[in-house]
Amino acid sequence: MKNLAFIVGPAPKSQLLAERLENSFLYNTIISPEQADIVVVFGGDGFMLSTLHKYQSLNKPVYGINCG
Repeated sequence: MKNLAFIVGPAPKSQLLAERLENSFLYNTIISPEQADIVVVFGGDGFMLSTLHKYQSLNKPVYGINCG
C-alpha cells in the first residue's frame, strides 16, 4: 500500500472532508509529503497550485481534489 500525505486547504469544504477522513482508515497516520509516496491535496485551485509549487522538488505524484 502506498503512503499518502494529505494537505488540506482553508476552504470549509476541504476542512469538512478532512474531518471525515480523520475517522476513516485512510487518515489514521499523519505522513509528511517528504515521507509519502503520493501527495493528496484538498482545496481550491489556488491552494492546489501553491501546493504544487511548494512540493514540486519532491518529484512525487500529486492527486488534487477540488473543494474550493
